Amino acid sequence: MNDLRIGNTTSPPNVYAGDSLMEKSFKCLAYGVVVALSVIGNTLIIFAFKLNIGGKLHTVNNMFIVSMAAGDLLLTVASTPERITRILADERWLIHGNWGIFLCKTTNYMEKLCMNLSVIHLTLIAIDRSLYIQPEPKPKPIYDIRRGLRDCDEADKTKVECISIQNLQ
Repeated sequence: MNDLRIGNTTSPPNVYAGDSLMEKSFKCLAYGVVVALSVIGNTLIIFAFKLNIGGKLHTVNNMFIVSMAAGDLLLTVASTPERITRILADERWLIHGNWGIFLCKTTNYMEKLCMNLSVIHLTLIAIDRSLYIQPEPKPKPIYDIRRGLRDCDEADKTKVECISIQNLQ
């Protein structure tokens, strides 16, 4: 049988070893409340967007929020059970063999992926909002005496006509 410790000479310190049963129960209860609120809240956000009949919620900003809610829901479902198991099993990984290695790596990958996606979505929301509130710059009039005027108002045209007449005399 393969020894799973080969190649992994460092192991994290057991942070839950000194916890009493009451502390472990409180931590698991807190994780349970967070899971319940996250699942309910993120599911409501997704359903509100999906069931929107008038289509008023179908904006770019709301699509970013729904995508972030889906990522948070995936993070909650994929990562929190592993965290609760680590509290109850004193940092031991309960599933051995190739399936255990796969689940360990997949859980950590999903956790990091969902966190990074949330940061990227928050950045995109901030960029979208900043582009929305910034006024559009006015184009500057282009004066070209030889080719004529482009993008000018009437007052600018008379100035350039006067300049071009003075240059011709």
